[in-house]
Amino acid sequence: MQNPRELQLVMLFKGLILMDRLEGLQLTAKQSETMLPIIRNCAKEGKLDESERKALFFMLTKEQQAFVNAYFDNMKEQVNESRHDRAKSVSKEERERIVNAFVKKRRAEREAEANAASVNQTPRPSSDGSAGAGLSVERQLENLLVVRTGIGK
Repeated sequence: MQNPRELQLVMLFKGLILMDRLEGLQLTAKQSETMLPIIRNCAKEGKLDESERKALFFMLTKEQQAFVNAYFDNMKEQVNESRHDRAKSVSKEERERIVNAFVKKRRAEREAEANAASVNQTPRPSSDGSAGAGLSVERQLENLLVVRTGIGK
């Protein structure tokens, strides 16, 4: 199971990626440039500290903050509903199997990224065809910020 800091990191990063796709809520070059070192550090550490979360949050406009807050509220509600539903229907062994599969997938994603970085290649898409072409949410957000800053051009 993800620890609370890793879960918060994933939720915030996904929220920022989704927010950036919406008209009027895209990250600016200045925001991206300021966020990039924090995002890279969080991705490296695999967690999001409260000070980092606050720093990222206050880099956003009021409209962007409202989106992120609404996204968090929605995700918390979904997580709570999912936990409640699973607690009723999933055995302890099945829950452990699901958690182990998730941990294995996250580990494989990170290893693929590390290997790709070492040979300067892009990781192949995941076998399940999920969004991000096999990239972890951390790498997806980092790539987005690099594009927004113009560094990648």
